Amino acid sequence: MEQPPSSPPPPAAATATAAPTPAPASAPIILSDSPPAAAAGAEPALTAAQKALRSKPARAPEDPDKKNKKLKDVEISFPIVYGTISFWLGKKASEYNSHKWTVYIRSATNEDLSVIVKRVVFQLHPSFTNPTRVVEQPPFELSESGWGEFEIAITLYFHSDVCEKRLDL
Repeated sequence: MEQPPSSPPPPAAATATAAPTPAPASAPIILSDSPPAAAAGAEPALTAAQKALRSKPARAPEDPDKKNKKLKDVEISFPIVYGTISFWLGKKASEYNSHKWTVYIRSATNEDLSVIVKRVVFQLHPSFTNPTRVVEQPPFELSESGWGEFEIAITLYFHSDVCEKRLDL
């Protein structure tokens, strides 16, 4: 019996992926300290962009000889998400305490922001006790309760080996 000729395998670009991958021109540059997956591993093959999105960025170890050396004209992109979440307290609500809320800064890819972010400063409404709140370790978020709406100024300070400028949101 003669077998029909086998069809060529589909091109690599036609394979389906579980998560959308960014275009190569806009893919973030992320350093990784995680070991490569085993050749006979149980997980499916991933594109370079997918591996970069799931790897944990790492700060280089301190080297006294290279302490003040920085790369010039290098841009590193690290996507972040910031926002607020609020919940009505229901029967526990009072006139001046009707909602529980949280303001946050997170990595868009669920990475550890502490490798690049040194601290986050949240500037609340002046009616709050201590309206300037500083968070120096993850999670970079702040929870409070209150009754009204107001704008929150957020300032990110980066580690000196990442960026010397602050980012105001």
